[in-house]
Amino acid sequence: MSLQIIQQHILEFLSSSEPEVLAISGAWGVGKTFAWNQELVNCRDDKALKFDKYSYVSLFGVNSLEVLKATLFENLIDSTLIGSDPSLKSLKDNTVSMSKSLGQKSLKQIKNLPFLKNASSVLDAMSYMYVSNSLICIDDLERKGNALSSKDILGIVSQLKEQKKCKVVLLLNEASISDSPDYKEFKEKVIDKEITFNPTPSECIDLIIPNDFALIETVRECAETLSLTNMRVISKAYSLMSKCLQHCGDLDPEISRQICHTITLFTTSYYCSSSNKRIPPIDFLTANSFSRLSTEDTNDHKRWRGLLVAYQFIYVDDLDKALFQVVESGFIDIESFKATAEKTNKKLIESIQENAYREIWKEFHNSFCEETEFVERFMKITTNAMSSISAANLSNSVRLLRELGERTKASELIEVFVSKNLEIGRLNYLDKYDDFDHEIDDELIESVTTALNNSPCLEPTREFLIRVCKSYDTSEEDKARMSQITESDFYDFFKEESGEPWRKLLKQSSGEHAEANAKSALKKIAQESKLNEIRLKRLGLD
Repeated sequence: MSLQIIQQHILEFLSSSEPEVLAISGAWGVGKTFAWNQELVNCRDDKALKFDKYSYVSLFGVNSLEVLKATLFENLIDSTLIGSDPSLKSLKDNTVSMSKSLGQKSLKQIKNLPFLKNASSVLDAMSYMYVSNSLICIDDLERKGNALSSKDILGIVSQLKEQKKCKVVLLLNEASISDSPDYKEFKEKVIDKEITFNPTPSECIDLIIPNDFALIETVRECAETLSLTNMRVISKAYSLMSKCLQHCGDLDPEISRQICHTITLFTTSYYCSSSNKRIPPIDFLTANSFSRLSTEDTNDHKRWRGLLVAYQFIYVDDLDKALFQVVESGFIDIESFKATAEKTNKKLIESIQENAYREIWKEFHNSFCEETEFVERFMKITTNAMSSISAANLSNSVRLLRELGERTKASELIEVFVSKNLEIGRLNYLDKYDDFDHEIDDELIESVTTALNNSPCLEPTREFLIRVCKSYDTSEEDKARMSQITESDFYDFFKEESGEPWRKLLKQSSGEHAEANAKSALKKIAQESKLNEIRLKRLGLD
């Protein structure tokens, strides 16, 4: 039954003064109480309610008819106060009204009794007598105490309707009633109308999330894929994503979408996977192993993977891990979360820029595009992608521009590449060919070498020499850097270091093609002792 039809049935029930019993049955968390309260408030605001008094009672843990009867009285409020909880004032008002209606003798009996739950059975009986001509909601029938039977509850409901002229609604999960046979046997004698509350995920979203929430359609798609109808979970997810989104206003919209997408999944998993085997448990998600297929996979794993593929959730990144912490604790470490979100946003933007760079090259290869407009866009896209494209890619871009006669623009790209990548510490040491035998532009190599040698962030000499010693090949810019190292720096390194990298540099610096300053430093060291002279002669120092 659609939510719209259910709401219409509830409205008709509330708008009638005829004593009757309505049962609304549905699974836990689907929003029976929420929908009832919403229509109740709407009906009150429209002044369509036919009863002046209203009492809401949850049977959760209630173990006796006496407690039920007393609670019906204690929770009785004026219908104009629907939406607020019963208070000590409403209890006193009920007591005074009851005493007036029952007479002076009753007033003497209840005098000086501060709480009705501690009153005598006589008082309990009198308070229940006062409950009449009222709208009654009895919730959580399936969660009643074991000492209270469905038969007894339906007996009270029948009495409220037939003798006390009340209108009663029962909210329950019929499938979970412990004494279900008794309920089914007696419900037909008591209940006038019965509604199965089974809203669609989309209807649940509309009930919980405001229409002006910018990402409501994203959450709706998530809920539909997960078949999520538990309104408590939806409400929890909405609350958490709203808190997270407050700190992402300056980030790419895709980050906000990821937050809604991940929180909906993780919240559903965290709260529903134990009762719904279709939903993967949270440890399956956070293990980041669901993307790897295995012949040893269980049927559960295969089913969960299928759902995650449909949900378009392929792997867990750092932002997802941070969102899991939010779901698990209900708390946001704002600074840590913002740092993770900004880092993820940076990676996202770089990915978008890389994709745009790939697409502009596809356009070059696969179409006859107009030259002037293409060059303008090519420059803009390549410039934006500078922090993520490789030196080989830049060399290809530079080569194309030179072939088009745009040598100035080619040099501009090299300048931007060197400047931006030097700033973020990403400038690679370049040789004529990279590790994949892609040719690197000569002007680019020269510009990188110059920038590195002049940079205040230059790699410290000690770390540079150790790295070079451990390398199989020496790049052109590394050779250029070696030529700039002073005799004094080489001397300090040789005197202070030891081990395999040190010995390798000793051999290189003793040979015919050694750097002049390195060789001079070794000659100085050889003159310091006979032992040093012997060592270095054996390495080839003349």
